[in-house]
Amino acid sequence: MLLVSAAASLSFSLIAGPSVHTPLAATSCRSAAALATADPLAAARLSTGTDGKFPPWPEWERPPAEYEELVATFVEGATTVPLGASAGQGVGWEEWADGGFSVHLLLTRRLSRQTYIAALDGLLGLVVRCQQTYPDLYAVLKFVPKKNGLNPLLARRADGKEVAPLDGGKPREVRRALDDVQRALEQSWLLVAAYLTLPTAE
Repeated sequence: MLLVSAAASLSFSLIAGPSVHTPLAATSCRSAAALATADPLAAARLSTGTDGKFPPWPEWERPPAEYEELVATFVEGATTVPLGASAGQGVGWEEWADGGFSVHLLLTRRLSRQTYIAALDGLLGLVVRCQQTYPDLYAVLKFVPKKNGLNPLLARRADGKEVAPLDGGKPREVRRALDDVQRALEQSWLLVAAYLTLPTAE
């Protein structure tokens, strides 16, 4: 399947190095570079087309105060696109992708000691929802947490167990933990966006 092959290629590119960040996003979406320097809410305010296939992102006047609400919005918007939606005649995929990058940027900019656990839960939610909704994508996506050393933490959260907070940790350890989660969120979003916006094979 063309989409699976493309997603697999992107996955191997993402997990090959230890620090793959926003520059790859610029090759996956036409305005990622602009979003990195502009108002991160700009695209999130947009309606996502008229064909009804790509779900709209919220038209926020202000971003949610609670990080958990932002995470839930990201997971919901990223995993409710019908398969084959990009084959429609509308232009909704561009607005959906731009909105997703905006919400993703808000997530990473707010990532901190205090929001670390919520970010882990969001990553777990994204992976689980993709397993249920996009099994072909999940076959590749499941390796992203593994390559970033997060599988043990996600397994604990999936079992309802606590994960040690970062409060009180050494600065270098905290930075490494936050980088691992940020990198996994970035790589996961790139895979989801590429998979859902590439045209389907005829």
